Amino acid sequence: MRGEPSGALPPHKFVVFAQNHDQIGNRARGERLSVLVSPPRLRAALALTALTPMIPLFFMGEPWGATQPFLFFTDFGPPLDDAVREGRRREFAHFAAFADEAQRATIPDPNSHDTFAASRSPIEDAAQGEGVQWTAWFKALLGVRRQWLVPGLAQARAVGASVLADGAVTASWELPDGLWHIAFNVGASAVPMPPLRGRVAHVENVAADAQQLPVDGFIAWHEARA
Repeated sequence: MRGEPSGALPPHKFVVFAQNHDQIGNRARGERLSVLVSPPRLRAALALTALTPMIPLFFMGEPWGATQPFLFFTDFGPPLDDAVREGRRREFAHFAAFADEAQRATIPDPNSHDTFAASRSPIEDAAQGEGVQWTAWFKALLGVRRQWLVPGLAQARAVGASVLADGAVTASWELPDGLWHIAFNVGASAVPMPPLRGRVAHVENVAADAQQLPVDGFIAWHEARA
């Protein structure tokens, strides 16, 4: 229940995501991570989302690397439509990019059908262009989750997490057959690789024999129970 202590709840009672409708739609122009960060950083973020025992939420179009915006849109009629449009534009007045009224006027009108239409992410994109590669990568990522995490989700429990450096962390969970570890670095520089005891299950932007976890690096490994 909302407002109750959650410390004793198992990981699979929580939902995690790299982005959702609020974080995207509340931006003035509805940009997704796919256009805000590099592909390596995006893959690292999605791997982090998928490869913890929490339940991952992937936003519309995320599996095929959608780049369409997801804008704030409504279907209000008068007089609320004008109030919502102007109120939204006023919200951005304290941002430097929209300090000028003319710039705020370019923020898409939430009541326009064009705003809604621009926010659609056609599933057909998954079968063409870069969507093909993104979809194949995403399926492989979910295969790692299915193999290593899904069988023991109900019994998973958090062990702990550590900060490796500014922007870099490692975390561990206990599963029925051992320990599951992840490390993730979106800091400004590479950091020493944590001890890798066990079998590496997935890497992003990390060489097989790496002694350091590079920027935008992600690694997940399983330490079998003795």
